Amino acid sequence: MRYICLTLFLSFLFTNTNIKSELLEFDFGYNNPTGLYTKYADPGISFRLAYSKSFNDKGLFKWQAGIQYISFKSDYWSDSVQGISGDGLFNVDINNYEQGFVVNGGFRLSANNGISKNGNFRPYIGTLFGFAFLSERTFYDWGNSCSIIDIALGIVFGTDLDYCNNNNNTTDTDHRSSSPVFTLDLGTNIFFTNNHKFGMDIGIRYNMLTRLKRPIELTELYDKDQTIVNRISRYIEADYYTWYIGVSIKLDEERKQKRKKRRSKRGKGKLI
Repeated sequence: MRYICLTLFLSFLFTNTNIKSELLEFDFGYNNPTGLYTKYADPGISFRLAYSKSFNDKGLFKWQAGIQYISFKSDYWSDSVQGISGDGLFNVDINNYEQGFVVNGGFRLSANNGISKNGNFRPYIGTLFGFAFLSERTFYDWGNSCSIIDIALGIVFGTDLDYCNNNNNTTDTDHRSSSPVFTLDLGTNIFFTNNHKFGMDIGIRYNMLTRLKRPIELTELYDKDQTIVNRISRYIEADYYTWYIGVSIKLDEERKQKRKKRRSKRGKGKLI
């Protein structure tokens, strides 16, 4: 942990505070829970969208906002719909899944001028506050089986016709929960040259949900696993951490002003 803090501190010393920075980041990642919860305790893929912009032409401090999607689990199986006689009418494909959305905003400390003032390697630390919305849902899909013949059979044999609504599929919400969430981002933007608009975004995110309680057994688990990621998770009591990698897109104000000037020059005709 101290090596990460030292690297970020040295990076910020070389930051040029006269540069206004505006970034859009889209990332793909893998989410890991740190607790043995009854729900939302499975690892899964994650997507992250973040926007950040400097305050008052200062390159060091930014405000940022974004959204994160987390997929915890997804189980698939097939079942048979039976009539009163006990015979199977048709099969239904079922998908039970858990997911979460994290919507938050906050502040970022970013070395926009990069290490050695070349702007290529730009570490950042972000702290955010928001809300997490978690849900467990079950999706039913019977394909083309819900035909006129099946409806007729349902009328004759008294079968429930609810499955025939909504274009041959329906989704039930089995559980829903929400919680305030505190988030810590540790990452870096990588641009290969100063003129490049697109770069890479690599980092790790820690999410702390106030309504999720970690079990006592988790302490013993951390004592056995002494990786730096799990140690940080234990220190800040994070419920989930996500490794992510993706694309950074520069939306700097300087670029916008240059585009406006070029457009205004094209729009001006010659005076006679």
